[in-house]
Amino acid sequence: MTSAPVASPLDELTGAVMAAHARNTQGALARLVTEAPPLLPHAPGSELEAFLRAAEHIALGHADDSGTLQDLLAALSAQQARHPALAQALQRAQAALALADDLHTELLAGLPAPERVRAHYNAALARTRRRDFAAALQLVDAATAHAAAGDEPA
Repeated sequence: MTSAPVASPLDELTGAVMAAHARNTQGALARLVTEAPPLLPHAPGSELEAFLRAAEHIALGHADDSGTLQDLLAALSAQQARHPALAQALQRAQAALALADDLHTELLAGLPAPERVRAHYNAALARTRRRDFAAALQLVDAATAHAAAGDEPA
């Protein structure tokens, strides 16, 4: 009989904040900021990428807090030497930040369609927080176009 793998502290934190973010965005964001940094140097790359997806979604998409996301990106960037594959996820998050501020960004270049869609999605969520629904719709339309143009499922 095999037992289920034990979740690491970073995986547990990521799961907990994702489970709570819709009903307590600021609490989830505070946990990311205070609890994650000491866990990052010990986490494998796949957990760092999952953490980044959660941080991007909560900080930018739900809280529209680009400053906090920038701080979390800086902490994750320090792990890039250990996990070079993290570069693409960091590029996506930077692109999402730029898109949320209506900056047409070169950061989308080279990203596969699923990553371009994710960047647009979180930027669109941020725009809904600002009640800029026209810009949010434009970002959703762009995400749809990226999904349709990609060679892989987006």
